[in-house]
Amino acid sequence: MLVVITGATGFIGRSVCTRFAAAGWKIRGIARNISAQGMKDVELHSLDLEAADALPSLRGAELVIHLAGRAHMLEEKFDDLRAAFQSANSNATVHLAQAAARAGVRRFIFASTAKVHGEESPGRPFTEHDAPNPQDDYARSKWNAEQRLRHILPDSIVLRPPLVFGPGVGANFLRLMRLVERGIPLPLASVRNSRSLVSVQNLADCIMACATHKDAPGKTFLVSDGEDVSTPQLLRMLGAHLGFPAMLWPCPPAVLRLGASLLGRRAEADRLLGSLEIDSNAVRAMGWAPSLTLDEGLRQTVSWYRSAKSRQPKTDDRQAVD
Repeated sequence: MLVVITGATGFIGRSVCTRFAAAGWKIRGIARNISAQGMKDVELHSLDLEAADALPSLRGAELVIHLAGRAHMLEEKFDDLRAAFQSANSNATVHLAQAAARAGVRRFIFASTAKVHGEESPGRPFTEHDAPNPQDDYARSKWNAEQRLRHILPDSIVLRPPLVFGPGVGANFLRLMRLVERGIPLPLASVRNSRSLVSVQNLADCIMACATHKDAPGKTFLVSDGEDVSTPQLLRMLGAHLGFPAMLWPCPPAVLRLGASLLGRRAEADRLLGSLEIDSNAVRAMGWAPSLTLDEGLRQTVSWYRSAKSRQPKTDDRQAVD
């Protein structure tokens, strides 16, 4: 069986390719840039989904897993961030779905985001029945993609994960590990929030379940590890695996939010201080369950982080170390 995986060379894409290869699938990967990627057992195609016709890359495929998209964009590189997110996450999804329909693809899985429901859960976990309330351009572009996708492929499967972590992670999660490792004091000891996460291995397993279960088509699923934690708990768990206890000191969250607002960093503060919990019982009802605990997923992430650091070239005292 042939599966086409977009974003195949990315953080999530690599894990999904590994999972499907282990199950005996033939894999055709799509990415913007495939130079020097060296992925075993993956036939890579270079393609810009925002502009090019994907039909030639989809011929013969039974399944498409659409992971490609943009979550982070630098303002200085784009005059209109909203339009850039719309093009990368919504328009590209529509182009791919139209090509999949023409190619006769039997099943289509789209990776959206739990942020479609909002930035903060209402004192209880979000479920698939909660009305979408996206708050930023990224989440709005994903919600728009979901709606347009359903018009083209009504039986498509939508997954809404929260923060995804694991070996190869970047962005904010990688930054947190570096802060803990360096022993930088963080004013987060007074935070009493609760956030859902999902390890990239558990997410890949869930995608496999959605690819093969007879009841998955046409459904939308929230997916998480099922072990929600506060920001201080997460930092302490990372510190335990890194061997550098997290240096946390108390400060009222309201003061932190005010300071972040004055510095123009309110969105970042909300991710550290607010709660975003999701309920993944709907996808578990299909028989899927996380294979990794949260602690094991963090241990694997830290192990990768240390290994990646050890492979970096050493710098002398005159160079920046990061």
